[in-house]
Amino acid sequence: MKKFLALLTVCALILGSLAGCGGDSGTPDQGGAGDTGGVAANSDITILDYAEMSSLYPLDMGTVSDAQPMFWIYDPLLRLDPNQEYVWMLATGCDTNDEGTEYTFHLREGISFSDGTPWNAEAAKANLDIMADQSHGYKSQFMYANIDRTEIVDEYTVKVYLKEVYAPFLNALAIEPAGMVSPKLLEAGDEALNTTPIGTGQYTMKERRVGEYCLYELNRDWWGYDADICGGTPLVDADCGFNTITLRPVSEEATRVAMLMSGEANIINSLTHTNKATVEAAGKETLQKVGTSMAYFYLNCQKDVFKDVRVRQAISMAIDIDALNDVVYGGEYEKASSFLTGSINFYQPQTPYEYNIEKAKQLLTDAGYGDGLTLVCWEENDTTDIQRGEFIQQQLEKVGITLKIYPQEGGFLTDNVNAYSGDPKDTAFDCYIRGYGADTADPDEAVGRFASKALPPMGGNYSFYKNPEFDKAIEAGARSIDSDVRAEAYATAQKIIWDDVPAVALLSTCYSAAYDSHIDGLQFGPAGCFNLMKAKYVE
Repeated sequence: MKKFLALLTVCALILGSLAGCGGDSGTPDQGGAGDTGGVAANSDITILDYAEMSSLYPLDMGTVSDAQPMFWIYDPLLRLDPNQEYVWMLATGCDTNDEGTEYTFHLREGISFSDGTPWNAEAAKANLDIMADQSHGYKSQFMYANIDRTEIVDEYTVKVYLKEVYAPFLNALAIEPAGMVSPKLLEAGDEALNTTPIGTGQYTMKERRVGEYCLYELNRDWWGYDADICGGTPLVDADCGFNTITLRPVSEEATRVAMLMSGEANIINSLTHTNKATVEAAGKETLQKVGTSMAYFYLNCQKDVFKDVRVRQAISMAIDIDALNDVVYGGEYEKASSFLTGSINFYQPQTPYEYNIEKAKQLLTDAGYGDGLTLVCWEENDTTDIQRGEFIQQQLEKVGITLKIYPQEGGFLTDNVNAYSGDPKDTAFDCYIRGYGADTADPDEAVGRFASKALPPMGGNYSFYKNPEFDKAIEAGARSIDSDVRAEAYATAQKIIWDDVPAVALLSTCYSAAYDSHIDGLQFGPAGCFNLMKAKYVE
């Protein structure tokens, strides 16, 4: 038997110590202070994200903006820390059979959901059964399609049977879509799941005004306060803490920066190089991390214009990615040399397409588009994304391609791209510019999401790309626990997709943030979600 021992890193789960000992930061009124075990009742920190959430149900999340609050409300069986190591959460560990098709999870005892429902094998099975049932069509459900069934062994033990080997199964359970939800909420159905989140996490959602803010309140009964688990003093006995987090969607970066500078916000997500020096000069801290995220220019391969690989290759040659990096990102990113980032296992660099306007024009002429063509492109309405789109638009003009760009709110894109269920050739967009972070930090998600089986709404194949040889390589990588077999399979897959260009892999992106001097220990997780496990508030 292969034993996955519980790590003693749960002690890092002290998110609540990331607190303010008073002071209102321009956030909703929390009422007066009272006897709250050392945590001021009106204390609050404010975090600004660049997009609104599209879902409050972990399994239906589609963006990093969705994932952020899931981190606070829901605990998964285990979690990946910023170094991609396992931290055991609602499970204390698991055993597997030698074939890698059976996983026996040992569940942590004495935990309840915020509605009082006990956490036990029945609750785990209720969640895993829905994760396995692909008929629901939730946006992140495809990663659990290989679950065959879950059996209750005893009150705190469940055994999961896979249909066949799935190498990154534990990684897939260690991300926010695998957050465990109260069985009562699951029974209530989709409307309740998207409006009334109930988990075992350190925070509960107190109030939400769509498009304005979401208020999260400290869960004083969180299981992680147990000193035996945390390895230290329970949070509620601390001298300083914070009672609430206010999360606001603010798409305009200049506004986010202004709110940080004025003290209206403590942490802001997504900071471009143009504002980095400004916030640092004002005494604010900045944070950057190269993770598993990459920016892509997706090309809908089911549209007639993109069925010819010469058009796709021409677009790749027409974009000066080095200049894009310099102009939009201050040269801080890394030019893509694969559909994987270098931080993901089995990365194999490919030969980059040369920036060559004349060759691009010739390819378009050979494909029958010498007189030019017009394409409709969607992108997110974040400041940096708009700048990136404008740069690509200007580049493509040089080869006779008119790119009509329509910036959209993140939730709209999630609903109309990630969850698209119609005929791929009928999408309202021809191409799509957006980043993608592989939450699992595994190549099966990062490059395997371009497999035929992963077309929306069942996966993240936003290029609607289909190639049987590519699919075969992806299957080989996912169905083996032999590292050598996986390495060979993903080397093949990376070569095929690089040559086929269903999307232009632009840049391995840095996650970027800024925060005030009261925050210490802020980190990014592998896929760009704020990891606040070791963060704390300092005077």
